[in-house]
Amino acid sequence: MVNFIRGATRIYAPASPSVGGRGFIRETMRQDGARDHEEPDLDQVAAAKGDNYLSALVKLIPSEMIAAYNAIKDSAATHKFVAGWFLLCLGTCIILRAYANLPRKTDVTVWDVQWRSVGVSAVAFYLWAFGGGLVTEYPWLNMEAWLASALAALFGLIAPLIVPGAPPDEK
Repeated sequence: MVNFIRGATRIYAPASPSVGGRGFIRETMRQDGARDHEEPDLDQVAAAKGDNYLSALVKLIPSEMIAAYNAIKDSAATHKFVAGWFLLCLGTCIILRAYANLPRKTDVTVWDVQWRSVGVSAVAFYLWAFGGGLVTEYPWLNMEAWLASALAALFGLIAPLIVPGAPPDEK
């Protein structure tokens, strides 16, 4: 079974142009003079290309958690559980982003996670959630909705600059 989550939010630095050769198709010469073409592994090609600014930005915005939070926040407000719902979503965001950030290789440890990327996603979720203006039970965490929205927009623009890309061979 293919795991579509693991490795999905990992940010890769572009490889040097020499990786994979021309067009990433390798040619080998057989003894009889004919040429064999070896198709590349698509994961290797994607990692060799690396992430540009836009793809890194998309990977850092925790859209799945923002959607889940926004879907339930009005109901949570009715039941006076907005702050609890926020904390549950924030915890889920960190856990899910840490798992989605692991490389696809099999022998990984907790140190293989790009923790800076997970932290940036958690801060982005915090700003987006407080931009909705409903979480008011934690005054030490709270900020006005307009300020949180403005900071979310500005933070989103600089987020890809904060997280360095992993080398493509770290896949």
